Amino acid sequence: MTETKTPKATPAPPAGPYANVAFCGIWERTDTWFGACEELRKAGVKVFHILTAQEYVDKAYALGYTHDQVLYLRKDEALAAPFSEEDFDLACEFERRSASKIKHYLAMERFLRAEPWGVSQKYILYIFRKILDFVEKNDIQLVSGEPSTMHDLVALLICHATGRHYSAPFDIRFPIQRFVMWEGEGDVVPIITGAKTPEDVEPEFIEMAKEIRERVLNKEKMKYVANRTSAPSIGLPYIKRVVRGVISRATTAKRDANIYTLPLMFTHHKYHMIPINYRLNKLQWNSLFDQPVEGERFVLYTLNYTPEHSVDVLAPYFTDAYEVIKNIARGLPLDVKLYVKEHPNALGIRGPKYLKALKGIPGVKLIDPYINSHDLLNKAEITVSLSGTISLEAALYGKKTVILSDIFIHRFSTCLFTEEPWTIGAMIDMEWPEVDVDNDIRQMAWFLSNTFEGTVVDRITSPEGVAPENLKKVAFGFFTLLRAIADGKVVPKQVPGSTAPIGSAP
Repeated sequence: MTETKTPKATPAPPAGPYANVAFCGIWERTDTWFGACEELRKAGVKVFHILTAQEYVDKAYALGYTHDQVLYLRKDEALAAPFSEEDFDLACEFERRSASKIKHYLAMERFLRAEPWGVSQKYILYIFRKILDFVEKNDIQLVSGEPSTMHDLVALLICHATGRHYSAPFDIRFPIQRFVMWEGEGDVVPIITGAKTPEDVEPEFIEMAKEIRERVLNKEKMKYVANRTSAPSIGLPYIKRVVRGVISRATTAKRDANIYTLPLMFTHHKYHMIPINYRLNKLQWNSLFDQPVEGERFVLYTLNYTPEHSVDVLAPYFTDAYEVIKNIARGLPLDVKLYVKEHPNALGIRGPKYLKALKGIPGVKLIDPYINSHDLLNKAEITVSLSGTISLEAALYGKKTVILSDIFIHRFSTCLFTEEPWTIGAMIDMEWPEVDVDNDIRQMAWFLSNTFEGTVVDRITSPEGVAPENLKKVAFGFFTLLRAIADGKVVPKQVPGSTAPIGSAP
């Protein structure tokens, strides 16, 4: 694989306010931020952290951060504070400035959305005021994190309302270790630090795109789609995990809003049911799952792992898989089945009762999760996903594919975007865009030119994420972004109403 090499010398760090950056902590990925930030701090960048977990607040202090450099957001403190009409009115004004909706963000957030509205509203207003004061006091011009939690989403709203910068770093889906920085909560437009347009792409990225496409066509898997090799453990290790979870939630959920309370652990999230559901599904395998029928016409839809950023944030209006599948199926011709494929890694997230309900929708076949998806997408009339990698693979094959979220994948020639799943049946016989391999390669190359070497995946998923060499690569990506901001090459996301001077009152 052709790779660009990380230069030995990083770009000169910016001076003044453009050297001030805050990172929003999110579970174990916070360790990656801490490691990369050590490289930034050595070069003179002023780093700040917005945290919700006592564990990481303690780590920050141990690394030499001062109390002024760490914003600790506490749920118990939020609920004890009086309701502020002033903060409520200001939050409403910031909604208008940023063209965002706080309730929409709340619906994306897997933890706080399960709480009563009175709890959620108090916490949101508390973190809104705390984060706003923090970024203004420290003249922070860039906030970065994963917009999956409420403090991150509120920080994003504040940045967009006040003309600050926000970046959401994520590993890319192609089978190569690189990460991209998105300018908002969606995977729509990368922050441009490389080629400005597909026409400006350098040859090395064209070659990289060609190699990646060939690897996919040779059935190499995209990132995060490796099949589970063993059943989720049960027995003593399982009991220990449940007990740890109970103790953790009993002791920390009152302070940290990014963790389920003890009752919600058993009634809402139900992670403890995954090993049990997995085994129940295995026991009923032959009655649950079907094999593809040779020559049968079908539309392919793949289920997502949930809850997950790729569903809750990228496709927030389609979080109910049953309703999505029902609406696709109801619009298909009589002689076209809907093949629904469970992801092998998600076995256990949904139990047999739920899977049987999906299978009971007229015209739906629940396909064996271990059937090769590449074989299916090559035979499907259309491949459909919320925001999934399967649509990206189908696009690289030049096959008809539809996504239900407005993300970068629809730049490929044979990929269409719709928010009306019931219309997919009508698309089967319509005139479809011609396959344009040159366009697809150039679009991919443009995207790759605006990515960086390294991984920002948490240390639990990938221990390599906190390896010294990787942390230097991640830091280099942020150096590049900060330098581009300071030089005026990257401007804040332009949204209606966000023209007020930074830090000014509405």
